[in-house]
Amino acid sequence: VVSAERARIEGGAMYDLPYGYPAVIAGDGAVYGEVLTFSDESAALDIMDELEGYCGPGKLNLYDRVRMKAILSDGSLVDCYVYVFPDTKIPWLEEHARQVDGGDWLEYRHTAGH
Repeated sequence: VVSAERARIEGGAMYDLPYGYPAVIAGDGAVYGEVLTFSDESAALDIMDELEGYCGPGKLNLYDRVRMKAILSDGSLVDCYVYVFPDTKIPWLEEHARQVDGGDWLEYRHTAGH
């Protein structure tokens, strides 16, 4: 990791999964996180894909990898990959996970005492 910058994406919603990690879907709000820059993007994507359960387009993925615009804390826009929960799994998500008000999973976990 060369850098990690606080950022947000617009048009999303954040959920806290019962397994102790988050999921992002399309929505009306902002979702907060970090944009990571790597010295070797290809190698990093291989590692991140494995971590996020992404096998490729059209496959049975835990998360799908999509390109989105993120807004950095200084207001600048950057293209980045975001791992999002597949649309086909949204009914499960809405039944078993909790929506994170405000879209900041780390803040939610910290204030919820997890």
